Amino acid sequence: TAAQFDHISLGASTPATPTGLTVTAGNAQVALSWNAAPGATGYTVQRSASSGGPYSTLATGTPGTSYTDTGLANGATWYYTIAAEGVSGTGIASAPVSATTYTAQESWRFANFGTIANSGNAADSADPDGDGMTNAQEFTAGTDPNSAASVFKISQLQVTGNDIQVSFATVLGKVYRLESPDTLLNGSWVKMQHNIAGTGGTLSITNVGGAALPQRFYRFVVTP
Repeated sequence: TAAQFDHISLGASTPATPTGLTVTAGNAQVALSWNAAPGATGYTVQRSASSGGPYSTLATGTPGTSYTDTGLANGATWYYTIAAEGVSGTGIASAPVSATTYTAQESWRFANFGTIANSGNAADSADPDGDGMTNAQEFTAGTDPNSAASVFKISQLQVTGNDIQVSFATVLGKVYRLESPDTLLNGSWVKMQHNIAGTGGTLSITNVGGAALPQRFYRFVVTP
């Protein structure tokens, strides 16, 4: 009689789900790291704006156990999953982990003070350069909170005949409005010119007929 043997088929299984996924938010970016999964030949990184998805694939075949997602909107929360790839396919993705990128003000604090904390020299109410502007005001104006020479103010008023020329230093990307009343009573400020685009240099605005008035006051306002 012929001998008979049982036939057993051994197939490779997909890698296990990666563990230890951590995400660290930064300025317009999120850094991811995770533990290596046995048998993994690479990793698939996915992202969503919601924990329940849908998720979009950011990368496949990632060789290491880290990835940095850049070019993100600031002040937004993002959710990430990692799945291990192997010779028999891609395994089950990890549970989502979230991180919130810096807000615009946190990014500003980090760039100027090396911290996002609203405390110490980086506090909104602090004035580390002693120029009379708080950090909150410097942030709005786009000025340097560590330089007393960088301050948002009218730099010159020059009378030419019946006109007054008002000059001030601007910041590129900021938009300004010139207001001028003839009294300092509450609610008396009148818009004279708006949508003044900052150039990074000094701009001069002419108030035609301003010098012919008994008195005049001026201020510039940074507009949203």
